[in-house]
Amino acid sequence: MLPFPPALTSRSALASKVMRVLREPSCAAGLVLVLAGCGSTPKNDVPEPVGPTSQVAGRNVVEPAQPSPAPPPPNEAPAAAPSTPTDIEAALAYDDADPLGDLEAADALDRMGKAEPLPNTAPPKNGCAVLEPGRRVWQAPGPVAIAALDRGFAVAGYARKGEAGEQLFLVSVPAGGLPEPIASLELKPPQTAKRIAPPGLATRTQNDVVVAFTDGNGALRARRMRMSLAGHGASIELAKGVDTRFSPALTVSQDRTLVAYTMGTTPMRTMLATLAGDGKVEEQRDVTPVSMGASAPAFVAGAEPPVLLMLDARDGMSPLLRLDLSADGSSTEPAQVVLPVSMVASPPELAAASSSIGTHVVYTGVGSAATTAVGLVSIAPIVGTPEALVPGTSYGQLHASAAAAPRAVIFVATAPLTPTKDPELELQVSVVGITGRGPAAVIRAAGGASHPAIARDAAGHVAVAYSTPSGVFVAFLRCDDGGV
Repeated sequence: MLPFPPALTSRSALASKVMRVLREPSCAAGLVLVLAGCGSTPKNDVPEPVGPTSQVAGRNVVEPAQPSPAPPPPNEAPAAAPSTPTDIEAALAYDDADPLGDLEAADALDRMGKAEPLPNTAPPKNGCAVLEPGRRVWQAPGPVAIAALDRGFAVAGYARKGEAGEQLFLVSVPAGGLPEPIASLELKPPQTAKRIAPPGLATRTQNDVVVAFTDGNGALRARRMRMSLAGHGASIELAKGVDTRFSPALTVSQDRTLVAYTMGTTPMRTMLATLAGDGKVEEQRDVTPVSMGASAPAFVAGAEPPVLLMLDARDGMSPLLRLDLSADGSSTEPAQVVLPVSMVASPPELAAASSSIGTHVVYTGVGSAATTAVGLVSIAPIVGTPEALVPGTSYGQLHASAAAAPRAVIFVATAPLTPTKDPELELQVSVVGITGRGPAAVIRAAGGASHPAIARDAAGHVAVAYSTPSGVFVAFLRCDDGGV
């Protein structure tokens, strides 16, 4: 195992004991089922942990919550009570001279936590049932990525640290039980502008993931991380001058990790790096078609061998590009235009998934009267006509993510609650099956929910990670997607 670098804090033994500081909210957010594109429903908030704070072995912890007030009306969660954020940095701090730390204090924290199994709720036909609308996994907000493990999920994201710092965090989130923070890496230099794109994340094995992230200077690095056993690989710098408005796209194929990213050039260009099993860079190449631009790379979830999508973003019609890759990441043909889509957002965002029912793509675009929207289009087995997943009714940036299922693809997208310039956002989770798109499950949180990322594990659990003003949460759903 590799020793921990000075900038990285990680403690699997202790981290598993301190989950009380990230305990589940005492009250769950309500949920409603609506048809995608329909009107808003009463606000449902994800409450924060409640109760006064005290000191346990030098750590700030939250005392047990006071008795809950009377139940709220249907589809409206209880209001969150004020709480003092806890400091998980101290809990994660690793000291070579004292590797076990204060486990007695950690045990006291663990006993205050709560881990309950997910309910066995059946989903509606061609839709999803929200089993748990919000389990907090990080105390600070920021854009997040999620990837399914053999058991559970990995969540990585950016978050502010103090007044001027920035960190990359990694958390293990089981389908039932308490989340376990794995690592917190301080980014130097930090990005001073607000992050709008999450890091890239891909799973190699149950205990091995790859995270791709950028610093404030636009340097892109990749790092293999352990999810349970201590010890992480060294980070590898892949490029400089990367456009941080776009998330790096990652996928694993034949023990290789493929990393696609956007260069901050004019026109924008997409590069593809191939990392060997030992983490070394085998190849880096420009996959931008001749006389075109390419940005917003996204690998198609569930596609084998890998398929990379990109956009040649323009003021008018923007070509959607497809690059078919071999299992080792190589390609014999250049990227091809799939179809042109009209008026993509600035910056645009892509997500796609493939299953037995075909391949579907979502993208952020511009609707009527310059409003923002999320489009949906089929690209295989036949190319379809774009339709609105989230109609253009308001202004501000929207985000979307995709996951593959046995006989369906699942999308999550942010949607505005009001037709204003900077509206509060909700999350809409939609299944596209053999009969088309079904009703959307809605997830809401106090202050709005943003930057969603979705993944599905082999057991059929669908997890959506998202950011709120009070931190990063993960919701769990069961969908009618042809699985078990």
